[in-house]
Amino acid sequence: MLREFKKIGIDIKDIDLLIITHCHLDHCGGIVNLIKSGLNCPIIMSYETKYILNGFFSKNSNMQDLNLNDADYKLLNKINSMTLTDCLFDESVKGKRVLVKLIPSGHILGACGVYAEIGGFSVFYTGDFTVKDVETNSGLTIPDGMHADVLITEATFGYTSSFSVYDKTIQDKLILEVIEELANRGVGFIPAFAVGKAQDLLMLMKRNFEYMPYNVYVDGALSYITMLYEKVRGPIYGNGILNANDIKLYDSKREFIRKEISLGNCLVMTSSDNLTEGSTSFVYGRELMSFDNAILLNISNNIKKPISMLQENIPIINHGILQDILEVFLKLTPKKVYIVHRGAKTNSTFNIEEILNMFDDVDVMAP
Repeated sequence: MLREFKKIGIDIKDIDLLIITHCHLDHCGGIVNLIKSGLNCPIIMSYETKYILNGFFSKNSNMQDLNLNDADYKLLNKINSMTLTDCLFDESVKGKRVLVKLIPSGHILGACGVYAEIGGFSVFYTGDFTVKDVETNSGLTIPDGMHADVLITEATFGYTSSFSVYDKTIQDKLILEVIEELANRGVGFIPAFAVGKAQDLLMLMKRNFEYMPYNVYVDGALSYITMLYEKVRGPIYGNGILNANDIKLYDSKREFIRKEISLGNCLVMTSSDNLTEGSTSFVYGRELMSFDNAILLNISNNIKKPISMLQENIPIINHGILQDILEVFLKLTPKKVYIVHRGAKTNSTFNIEEILNMFDDVDVMAP
């Protein structure tokens, strides 16, 4: 990341304002290196993002992707002292009025789109978003009358016709029916990303069942992240939703799986979502492959390698799909659009880039 700043001729020390849209590591994990390289400016993020980020930098988090050493943990106080969690920032920066508005953007807890206006010039940056509500955040809704000269939008699913289920009510009904059927048949195994989608699923179950009809075991990094979510959103564990790390009856994970999980009538939610070798999901998958009553539910479309287990697929998309991006564009009426964070270009004719290029006087760039 620091190399990219050098390429465009920006000195870290000259940055006047840093905005973090949400607490996925590909959007916030570089903050330590920025601070160590001389960043010394206000940092804006939502309260929820700040809270989860604090949890990442705790020595209890075991977030190996951060590659933190003991000295790095001491940076947390500095980051907190620089951080503002107000959704409206209206200040003078180097003699210019800077207006920043954070707008909830679905995706995960605390995620926000960013409207920024400097000297009458306006930019809207979506970050990762969806216009569809998720359990922990409202979908992105552009306020009436808001205009941006430039739109910078993610397009993770802007180049594909695989839209999954668009209506949340229908999606919720479908996912609840499927996971109940999986638990009734034995063990429903759900590899999930540690931050966001897993907690939304747990909260969906919590909201819909007064008494859970099956046990739900939560393991891997998402068990810790779920505890952080509880501090912001209220109880998630309990009533059949169990933190597997609290179960101390067994000498090993393998024994736990073979003696307790094997009994069936349960769900297992673990990280990572793509069964990365060495992850908790990989450990469970390796053991559950030998069970006749285990079925994998793929909710992320991120499992590339074949495994010897029955598999059901219900992609739950919490990114902006083509319709979402077009809706944001039509509300903001920008003259320039930058498409970033783009997924695989699987459809060369029907995609957001080609559609936006059909509008007159709109400059579309996909760097």
